[in-house]
Amino acid sequence: MIIDIPRDHKAADLMAAAEQAAPGADLQCHLERQYAILKIALLKLQRDDLSLSLMDGRGAISRQVTARKRADTVDESGMTQTQRLALQALEKAFQRCRAQGLLVVGFSDSLVAVPEALGCGAEVLSTPSAVELDTHDAYHGFEDGME
Repeated sequence: MIIDIPRDHKAADLMAAAEQAAPGADLQCHLERQYAILKIALLKLQRDDLSLSLMDGRGAISRQVTARKRADTVDESGMTQTQRLALQALEKAFQRCRAQGLLVVGFSDSLVAVPEALGCGAEVLSTPSAVELDTHDAYHGFEDGME
C-alpha cells in the first residue's frame, strides 16, 4: 500500500501517519524535511514493517529506507546478541561503580552498594551506608535457586 504524504504535513501529522500506517505500507514524501522527520518517527515508533521513499519532481524514487529487524543470533553459549549487549552494559556499570569508589556486594538475596572506604564487612552491610540495589528480579543468590 502506498501512502502519499501531502507537502503541507507538519511533524505531528507525519508522526500520526507513521503510527497509523498499515504494516507493509510505503510512505512516500516529496520534501527532504519530511523524509528526515519520518525516518526519525519510524525509529522512535520501532516501525520496522514500513518503507519510506523520497520522491523527486518527476515522481521517481530518489531515496528509500526499508527497516529490517536485526536477527538476534544465538552464540555457542546459548546467549543472544542482545543478551550479550546487556551483559556488556552491566560490566560497564560495575566498572563505573568501581571508578566512583563503590563496592557492589551480594548480601543475603540482594545486591548492596557501599562506599569502598567503609569496606564490606557484615557490620557495614547492615547500616544505612549500604544501599540496596533494585535488580528487577534479575539477580538471584545461589541459595535462592537451591530451594
